[in-house]
Order: sequence, then C-alpha cells, then structure tokens
Amino acid sequence: MFPKVCVLPTTPEEILETTRLYAEAGVPGCIGSIDATHVKWNNCPMKFKQYHSGRYGFPTRSYQVVVNHKRQCLSVSGGYYGSMNDKSTIRSDPFVSRLLNKKIYQNEVFDLYDHNGVAHEHKGLYLISDNGYHKWRCLQSPMKTPVDRDIQLEST
Repeated sequence: MFPKVCVLPTTPEEILETTRLYAEAGVPGCIGSIDATHVKWNNCPMKFKQYHSGRYGFPTRSYQVVVNHKRQCLSVSGGYYGSMNDKSTIRSDPFVSRLLNKKIYQNEVFDLYDHNGVAHEHKGLYLISDNGYHKWRCLQSPMKTPVDRDIQLEST
C-alpha cells in the first residue's frame, strides 16, 4: 500500500503545484510539513513497555509523517520506540536524509524577500516542522520571538 498512498512529487508539474500552494500560504520553497505521529500499542509485550512508553504514559510506536498542503501523504518513516524524541528519529528518516544530503529537490529555485522587499533566489526545498527538530536548512521551524524590533513593538 505504501507506494500507492505515499507519493512524492517528482515531475516538474507536481513539484510546482505543491510548492505553489505553500508559496500562496506564505512559505515559498516548502515541499511539505513533517511531524511525529504516535500510535498507541495496546498489546505491547511487558519486556518492551519501558522502551515504548514516553510522554504519553503508555506504549506507542512513533512514525515521522510528511504531508503536503492538501494533506496528502508524501512519506512515512519506519516505526520507532515511542520514548524516542523527534531529534533522534529524524536522523534515520530516509526522505529527510535524502533532502538533507541534497539528493532530491536540490535544483528547485524559489525567492525569499528581505526586510526591504528585495527578492533573493534560493535553491533546494525544505519541510516545515515544529521546534522539536534539528536546526537543519531542510527543516524550517517557527521562531519563538521576532528578530525585528519593529515587529516586536507592533505585537505588544
């Protein structure tokens, strides 16, 4: 079922359609969104319980899932112990590894604008993630505080 359900955009048209939707949402150059999903393991054998029990207090299997802006599945990693955090599991995710090592989407070009509104061309697509991940170029997470003093003053 995996090849039928999880399909990466590969043709220029598919890539353009996926990145266009993210650009319209304000994140140009994004190819997908990633996060870990925990699935409860009801019948976990006792000898594995401590390895699979994490923050939820019961055994789970964890999977790194990448979806596009239409909520279509692009990639799902193999299962990990539920006690492992995102920074640990992401290191062995095949899709993220290919993205990190510039084996896919490295020639895709997009523009980012600086504070003066000047466009700067960038190459290589990325995923958006939460703050539980590494600060890798291929994983962009939200900033906890604005870097521009004017933005900070406006938001208070």
